[in-house]
Amino acid sequence: MSNNNPFEFFQSILNQEAFTKSMQGMPNVDLSSFSAAMKNTTEAVSSTNQMVSENMQSIFKRGADALQKNTTEMYNTMKDAISAGDVNQISACQQKYLQSSMDTNFNNAKEVIDMSTKSLIEVLNVMQTGIKENTGKAFAKAKHK
Repeated sequence: MSNNNPFEFFQSILNQEAFTKSMQGMPNVDLSSFSAAMKNTTEAVSSTNQMVSENMQSIFKRGADALQKNTTEMYNTMKDAISAGDVNQISACQQKYLQSSMDTNFNNAKEVIDMSTKSLIEVLNVMQTGIKENTGKAFAKAKHK
């Protein structure tokens, strides 16, 4: 295993046979329960992947909606500026659009960051709960033996 590649380390942990062999020397651990806990944790990760996928779709949809709104607003502003004919009015339309566009883009960025953060917190909560429950079962079973 290379010290430079963290993915190799995580792959070695997910390899249940190798992990079980390395855990045999640990006292107070029921390896079959621990192995079942690893399996349950893997299933929890799989379900969280579904959550992540759904949340990413929501984020991308929100981004597409924002892009469409910005494009429509830009079109309407340009149409107003062209029909105005006066240089001062054209300049005023451009300034109005730029200010509105910046405000909208910052608000959209905040919303996407908020959605992403909530999604990540949901995933971490599911994973934490699953890991706590499963490792607790493995150690509890070993104590009762």
